[in-house]
Amino acid sequence: MIRKPRKILFVDDSPHRWEHFNAMFNTPENGHVLLLWAKNYDEAVAALRKHSFAVVFLDHDLEDPGDWDAKVGWRDGTAIVDWIREHTPDIGFTVCHSMNPVGRQRMCMTLGNGGYAARPVPFYAFDSMVETLNDLIAHGQTHEMDKTRVESDDSEDRINYGG
Repeated sequence: MIRKPRKILFVDDSPHRWEHFNAMFNTPENGHVLLLWAKNYDEAVAALRKHSFAVVFLDHDLEDPGDWDAKVGWRDGTAIVDWIREHTPDIGFTVCHSMNPVGRQRMCMTLGNGGYAARPVPFYAFDSMVETLNDLIAHGQTHEMDKTRVESDDSEDRINYGG
């Protein structure tokens, strides 16, 4: 039986973080995982329109947010979250991994209020989150991600965000 690949969208403007993330997921155990990289709002929305994703990793502060848009505002992670809430694409779980704690909180709260499972992850906890998620993806259990605990010294990361 040929299994359909599970898709993961990584929205981040840092090539260094993409390379690190890609290396963590491109392992023999994850032969059925398809990784897509979006560097900005337009690329993320195009990917979300075209695909269903098991997981979306979402940064808040994206490079070159473009000009202020009367409908969208700044084309950052919050604008992507607003697009997700309005268009309801098929997403299993979202990890908000921004270094911006306020943006990270706002994105997760907005997603949680919209019925999406989301988890804020500070960058120092990112690798352990990816390892946990890697195991869950390998076993087809991304729905369990919202039950995992991310250890954090930041009090804002202890808030329960929907999901």
